[in-house]
Amino acid sequence: MSRLLILSSLALLSTGCAVQAPIRQIDPPPADLAIRCEAGPDYPTTGARLADVLDIVGKREAAAADCRARHRALVAAWPK
Repeated sequence: MSRLLILSSLALLSTGCAVQAPIRQIDPPPADLAIRCEAGPDYPTTGARLADVLDIVGKREAAAADCRARHRALVAAWPK
């Protein structure tokens, strides 16, 4: 009888260790946030006018600002 009680107790105690952690499903990021950041237009390899270089700098900064905004939105959308 005592052997049956011990085996029953061991069986009940061992089931408490078999708890599975919940699996968390993470949705993929929204398509507009998942696209790769672009650097903007390349700088000219030969001589260029200052106005042209300033235009390129403005476009590259706009591309970087868009990338920073998408990064912030992706961080905000990520599940905590």
